[in-house]
Amino acid sequence: MESQAKGPTSVQFYVASISCISCTPVFGRNLRRLEGVLNVRESPMFNKIGVEFDPTTTSADRVKEGILNVAEKAGFKGKIVMLSQ
Repeated sequence: MESQAKGPTSVQFYVASISCISCTPVFGRNLRRLEGVLNVRESPMFNKIGVEFDPTTTSADRVKEGILNVAEKAGFKGKIVMLSQ
């Protein structure tokens, strides 16, 4: 099934392990390397990461997979939940 989206799509994640300001750049740097990711907004105060992506190139599930991979490699423990799409 093809995506009907015409422009960039945003998705927001709750990431329990990023409550400090020094943790968020790890996620942002790595997520920006993913094909199709256009923008990453980290909010350590609220444990959230917002990602804007091109739906013709990637998907919210692939972005979540990227967050999970970063968390695993960096040794972060905690829940990661997709809040909105």
